[in-house]
Amino acid sequence: MITAQGLGKTYPDGTRGLAGLNLKIEQGEFVAIIGGSGAGKSTFLRLVNGTIPTTDGQLQVLDCNVPDADPSDLRKLRRQIGFIFQQFNLVKSLSVMDNVLVGRLGYHNDLAGTLGLFSDEDKRLARQYLDEVGLSAKYHSRADQLSGGQQQRVAIARALVQDPKIILADEPMASLDPKLSEVILELLKSFNEKKKITVIVNIHVLELARKYASRIIGLRGGQLVFDGPVSSLTDEKLRMIYG
Repeated sequence: MITAQGLGKTYPDGTRGLAGLNLKIEQGEFVAIIGGSGAGKSTFLRLVNGTIPTTDGQLQVLDCNVPDADPSDLRKLRRQIGFIFQQFNLVKSLSVMDNVLVGRLGYHNDLAGTLGLFSDEDKRLARQYLDEVGLSAKYHSRADQLSGGQQQRVAIARALVQDPKIILADEPMASLDPKLSEVILELLKSFNEKKKITVIVNIHVLELARKYASRIIGLRGGQLVFDGPVSSLTDEKLRMIYG
């Protein structure tokens, strides 16, 4: 699904986001990326999604050579990648249903997307995934009327309605309390197992990474310092990651 070889990112101000990253992520894995602030976790997800350009190395995502991709290629790639954000990134004045339908924009031309001309199938899928994340009673509620946990579930439904092969989640529990954090990770884990969707989640709570991930990647200063199963994440390895 994802192959990085010597992957690097240096920002215009000289800040190094990633350096010499080599890894492969296969279909159906649930990967947690851990590391301190500035380790490169968010940079990696944005490179995978083609949101920011690479500086060095190669990155292959779903048969797309991302550094050489043109805008049309990137549009097709992003259609297959759901992205879940820290702050939900919902349009607060729109209904829950309309926010989820945003996930179908990649399947329509620009004019149809601008006019909101969604098909009956689009709407059926939106209802299906809202039901699956437990929001069947909230179709017509405004997004700003929901709790934080409900808003993140809307964001998950929006990602799923894309019919993605990969879901990227950038610290999706950062704005939630511990109980709601587990609810969100349980949902991601269930879709990972049922649909074999590859899930990559940046996470700052180590206990949750250990509980839900099958593989942990540790970054420090933009470099890969750990990559392995949860069982091999020893205290010594953690000191390598966090210092």
